[in-house]
Amino acid sequence: ERVPVINHPLGLRQSNEKLLPLELPGAAAPSVLTADPRVVAEFVREHLDVVVKPLNEFSGRGIVRYSTRDSDLDADSVGGLATHEGKHVLVQRFLPGVEKGDKRVLVVGGKPVGWVNRLPRAGSFRANIHQGARIEATSLTARERELIEAFGPLLAERGLELAGFDFIDGYVTEINVTSPSALRQINQVMGARLERRVMDWLEARAAEGVR
Repeated sequence: ERVPVINHPLGLRQSNEKLLPLELPGAAAPSVLTADPRVVAEFVREHLDVVVKPLNEFSGRGIVRYSTRDSDLDADSVGGLATHEGKHVLVQRFLPGVEKGDKRVLVVGGKPVGWVNRLPRAGSFRANIHQGARIEATSLTARERELIEAFGPLLAERGLELAGFDFIDGYVTEINVTSPSALRQINQVMGARLERRVMDWLEARAAEGVR
């Protein structure tokens, strides 16, 4: 007679996965959201090395790195390149710690249940599995646990109970709420069967009655 829906549709409409980390001050790396090439140029002059992210792509698609340190590009050129289609983009300071991995944490009902580290393939800065990253076991830091807990009330308010947090250098780079994947890879490195825990939780939530 009714279909329980996990991750409320209204919450999904309100929440862009790349912009969610910006809603908690200090959680994300220095960032700017803009369609103005002059704003991008000013940001590049300050940070020198940046990544530009489209707002509605996934699996690392469309993410570009621009550096004025080791190229002929200047800040104004980067501004023009980043905004050439006139769309809003997210520009962030490049985090060099990505070479040590981009950590995916599966969060269920506000609690972290599993995690995996994704390492970029040689010559790439993108640590997405679909971009050829390899995986390894890892652990959570105190800061990562604190950030997940800090985002709990916001996600709960929007009915977003199943999420995939991404961490680089102690910053939240994305909170996946439409397709929080990597459970299979988490199982592989943790020797777990997390699908059982997730399905038990889903069935319990359905029995309780999801709003």
